[in-house]
Amino acid sequence: MSSDPRVLVIADAPLSENSGGAGLTLCNLLSALPPRNVLSFVPRASTQGHPPTEPWAARTRAYEVPFPHRQRAPLRYFNPLWATLNDLTADVVVEEHLAALRRFQPDVILASPITALDVHVAASAVRKLGVPHAVYFMDDWMTHEPVESRQRLESAARWLVATSSVRLMISAKLSAEYQRRFGPARTDDVVLQNPVLTERFLSSSQAARGDGRKVLVYAGAIWPMHRDALEALARAVAHLRGQGTDVVLRVHTSPTFWQQHASLFEPLGVEFGGHLPHRDVPDALKRADALVVACSFLPEWAPFSRYSIQTKLGEYLMTGRPVLVVGPDDAACAEWVAQHSAGAVLSAPSTEGLAAALRDLLGDDARLRALGVAGQALAQREHAREQVQPRFVAALQRACVGAGVH
Repeated sequence: MSSDPRVLVIADAPLSENSGGAGLTLCNLLSALPPRNVLSFVPRASTQGHPPTEPWAARTRAYEVPFPHRQRAPLRYFNPLWATLNDLTADVVVEEHLAALRRFQPDVILASPITALDVHVAASAVRKLGVPHAVYFMDDWMTHEPVESRQRLESAARWLVATSSVRLMISAKLSAEYQRRFGPARTDDVVLQNPVLTERFLSSSQAARGDGRKVLVYAGAIWPMHRDALEALARAVAHLRGQGTDVVLRVHTSPTFWQQHASLFEPLGVEFGGHLPHRDVPDALKRADALVVACSFLPEWAPFSRYSIQTKLGEYLMTGRPVLVVGPDDAACAEWVAQHSAGAVLSAPSTEGLAAALRDLLGDDARLRALGVAGQALAQREHAREQVQPRFVAALQRACVGAGVH
């Protein structure tokens, strides 16, 4: 094996800088390697919304799901059947592509599952290829799976985690939780977040925009794990505007997400800033007075908030604009910025409480500047590509010395 390992990536997310979330994080991490050393193995359906961007299009092998596949059955008692079907589907998929996967000659498999099918495909590939593997978990999505099928899923995940040579986690909190849940206890988990392209996002100014109007910007998808916190902020902003404060919330997201939520946000005066290709995101962020991270307050989405550092956080921090985390105090994003005094946490979900905290913050330009300076310093220490990528490559190299699974 050369110093640059050959990596077979098994995930639901295509390697696309426009996909956001897991896909963007993997794209940025794997750019540390020569493209010829990477093969992405993904469901074809996942590439339709966000096709792989260069140089990864030629390094992607997409598979068809041979059986009807659902995350949840229409009736709860069918969920165990779908869990069994995931097993069968995974084996069929891997067997169909096994010759091509072997020709690639991977030194290591990187499994980054975000669906039940991902877990089973990764486990099947590890068994059939017999090479070492590393796992990378970016949030606690398994908690949200149907209880009737979760036991089978977690059994497969437990095997995948226990036999891995290296475990990568999005946060120290997720590492601790998965050690408790899946074992075995280890001290060598590697905490890795989205590596930010410093030269693209770094800004030399933390000054306010200067026209008196405060513009808060949210850029990204609006999944259920974001929606209620974003709605709470929108209501607080509308409340402040009704009291005479010149402030607006601007959302950059896909037209699909906006159409799903327009009836909620438009009456509250939220501006739709349009969808931005990832290359255009930095300029939009730098024009904001503050940048918004939304973490759900709702119990059913708590695992996503509690354990995941969102991909956008590092990019926000790198701009030097002040970051506002709207969500519970125990959200991983909230704890991260609070620990480093690198952002403001707005954890009162009520309109009045959130509006009061926001009014005080927006009226204190000195504090906003200080938060921006501290946030940018944190990003340069912990989120910059030149800091994160070497740790990622070192982890893969360490994984390659594993014995493999037969």
